[in-house]
Amino acid sequence: MKNINHFITVDLGASSGRVMLISIGNNIHQQEVYRFKNQPISEGDFLVWDFEFILNHIKAGIKQAFELEPNITSIGIDTWGCDYGYIDQSGKLIRNPICYRDTRTEGIDSFTKYYFSQSDLYKSTGIQHLRFNTIYQIACDLKYDKHLLE
Repeated sequence: MKNINHFITVDLGASSGRVMLISIGNNIHQQEVYRFKNQPISEGDFLVWDFEFILNHIKAGIKQAFELEPNITSIGIDTWGCDYGYIDQSGKLIRNPICYRDTRTEGIDSFTKYYFSQSDLYKSTGIQHLRFNTIYQIACDLKYDKHLLE
C-alpha cells in the first residue's frame, strides 16, 4: 500500500475563494472541492471583506474535503496578505477587515512621513511602497480610529 499524505489548502483571492484537496504519494494530485465568490462589500464608509460569509464558506469547503478524504495531514490557508482584523478581549472580531481596495489610505503619506520615509521603510522591510500595505492601513487606524487599538 502506498504512503499517501492528504492536505487541504484554502486560497482566498480578491474575487473567489477555493478549497483544494492535495494528495501526495508517488505523484501529486490536486482536486478543487469547493469554490465560492468572494467580493468585498460596502459597509458604512468602507469597502470590507464579509468575514462571516468567508468563514462559513471556508468551513463548508473543509467539511467537503474531509468527506472526500478523512485522513488529512494538515490545512494551509493563503489570504490577501495585507488586510487584517482586530479582535477584542473576548475574541470577537471588532469590525470586518477593510479591503485593500478601499481608498482610505490615499494621502496617508502626509501622516506617515513624520514617522518614517519610504526609503527607510524599504530598507527595513524590502517591500515596495503601495498605499494598501498593512503599515499604511494601520496608520489610518491610528489617525482616524484610534479607539480600535484600545
